[in-house]
Amino acid sequence: MTINKGKTNEELVQKYLARKKAREEKPIEEPLEEKVERKDSLVYAVDDIIFLFRVGQEDMEITRKRMDIVNALCVYKGILFDAGADRNIYDTLADFPLRTFDGIVLERPGAIHSLCSHKDILLDSGDYHGIYTLATGLKPEEVLNAVEDGTQDKKVLALCSHYNQLFHIEEGVYLYRTIGHQFSCQMEPRESAVTHLCSHNEGLYYADEKSIYQTLAGKKIAEREGEVRALCSHNGELYDGGEYGLCKTLSGINIPLKFSNSEVSAMCSIPQELANNIIHKCIERDMPLF
Repeated sequence: MTINKGKTNEELVQKYLARKKAREEKPIEEPLEEKVERKDSLVYAVDDIIFLFRVGQEDMEITRKRMDIVNALCVYKGILFDAGADRNIYDTLADFPLRTFDGIVLERPGAIHSLCSHKDILLDSGDYHGIYTLATGLKPEEVLNAVEDGTQDKKVLALCSHYNQLFHIEEGVYLYRTIGHQFSCQMEPRESAVTHLCSHNEGLYYADEKSIYQTLAGKKIAEREGEVRALCSHNGELYDGGEYGLCKTLSGINIPLKFSNSEVSAMCSIPQELANNIIHKCIERDMPLF
């Protein structure tokens, strides 16, 4: 049997050209929608006053003075809350402390150091035993004032929601998964008690008195001259604040605030919609009456 090689090659060429033409005539697919980078806003506390940070503008004072130092800020169900040394938890914009069903102001046994929103629960801890939960809603009759199992006899200064799990630090040393009270690891390295936890870009970070560390890497990433009093993940960057003001953690760049030498005691990243609401309410509040 004789094989016509020329004919076979011609068929292959025609087949190739047909495939090439089909590819060229195929409609161009619409490009994927670009990922929109979040542009949240930053709120911070300087001792007993809370501010909204505004790039290129003067920072806006959100609250009048609290009775004592604000140690924690947190967004829960679209509402900004603050808490601190006066042992109360406030709806920040309403400037109103949470109350029990019978109208009594909800007060902790000691200073509140941490607020955390986790799976529709607002949690707090501080200079008292146990991690308390305020859950399901903000109406007084919906407030659950319960202590998480396993923490009843422990002082917890740091809480953090990370990868759909809640973590806390006990005795300034030990990291636990709060739900189920499961021991995770001992925080090393450290030079003093661990006082802050922060979830940032898929990593967990912590701070002791004057240094900041990456948990899994087990290395120090920043050191400050004054006390570190807050950590915050904001618009893709890690920030820290304290006696020295406000810094971008990895670069060490200091962020100018409303007052020079401001000692930052707490901070929180908030959705832009909430920031707009804050600006609107503050402008209304400060408008002169005629």
